[in-house]
Amino acid sequence: MSRPFERALGEAVDQALAKPRATAAITLVGFLGSLFAVVVNVIAGAIVFAAIFVALAAVFLYALRQRTLFDGPYALLEDETIWNLKTPRADTAVVTKRQTVRFNYQTIVIVDYAWGDGDQFHAYDPAYGKHIFTGQHGSQRYAIVALPDYRQRGEETTLASDRTVTDAFGAAHEWIELKIDKDTRRSKVKIRFPLDRPPRKIKLHRESTDVTEDWTDRLTKEGGRFVFDLDLPKPPRGELLSVRWDW
Repeated sequence: MSRPFERALGEAVDQALAKPRATAAITLVGFLGSLFAVVVNVIAGAIVFAAIFVALAAVFLYALRQRTLFDGPYALLEDETIWNLKTPRADTAVVTKRQTVRFNYQTIVIVDYAWGDGDQFHAYDPAYGKHIFTGQHGSQRYAIVALPDYRQRGEETTLASDRTVTDAFGAAHEWIELKIDKDTRRSKVKIRFPLDRPPRKIKLHRESTDVTEDWTDRLTKEGGRFVFDLDLPKPPRGELLSVRWDW
């Protein structure tokens, strides 16, 4: 099969199956038809059930195809994460995340992830959609966000959210980790420390180079507050950044 034909066929499958409402309607009609067929004719019912099974298998194969062809529902162009440790004891923080993305295929749901000590999703406010569910898988927490409308392939937008973290930074030695799991043009990380509780010693460790840097004298100030400010152009994919400090 030629490459142009494969691409054309793939586009046709995308257009046919990436319409959730149409797919749901077809599935419902097929289910009702199968019930009617079972009552009227057992053989006809078996044929209809087999057809539905084939349709469901096609949807499943489509989902696997999307995972194979694309790296998730969107490509990450740029991102910025700001940790705002507000309270004097730093036990409450507001994490602001802004991601500039380009969608790989039609989607209506986004999943946001977090991990660490404390309640990572004590409050969650995604500006780009409606928060519908929060769950946990192992040590990783996640929030599911429903978009107000289907995002189309190639569409670019900004995904901005604020989440409140509680009971997280009360120990004498604390840390924040950030994993860069997608290719991106630029990634920025900021940590704003409480006005009355600056860090005594702060270090940055990069897993890709296995190098630990002392950032104590490299902190900047905003409104009298000490700020850790890191700007990474084209960071390596899979990079794990670990920021650790003592109070």
